[in-house]
Amino acid sequence: MFPSSEAWSLFCYERKTNMTEKQLKAIGERIKEKRDSLGISQTDLAEGLGITVPYLERVEKGTKSMSIETLMAISEKLGTTTDYILRGRDVNQSEQTLDEVKDIFNSFTAEQAKDALFILEQVRDLWEMRKNGNK
Repeated sequence: MFPSSEAWSLFCYERKTNMTEKQLKAIGERIKEKRDSLGISQTDLAEGLGITVPYLERVEKGTKSMSIETLMAISEKLGTTTDYILRGRDVNQSEQTLDEVKDIFNSFTAEQAKDALFILEQVRDLWEMRKNGNK
C-alpha cells in the first residue's frame, strides 16, 4: 500500500537536505498566506508554536528551513495539511475535486460517460507526453 500524499511529503521533507531557495520561499509564502487569511499575527502564531518571531519571519520569507516537528505544528495551528504547506496541494481539495467529478459522471447517460472517459484519457495521455518531454 502506498503512503498518503501527506505522509509521502513529510517523508521527502524529512530527508531532503538541500531544499532550493525557490522551494523554501514557496513554503514560507503558503504559511504567511494561510496565517493572514485566518487573521493570526506572527506574534500569536510564534507564541503558540513556542518559537521566536524572528525565526517565523525567516521561515515565511523562505530564508530558513524548519524541523519536521515545527512543520507539523504549523500545519496543525493553521488548520491545514503539511502537504499543502510543502506542495501547495491540500488533500481535502483533491478529495473535493474527485467528488465533483463523480457527481458529474453520475449525471451522465452511459454513452455520455463513455465519451467523457475517452476525453479524460486523451488529456491524461497529453499530460504524460508533456511531462516526459514529448510535445
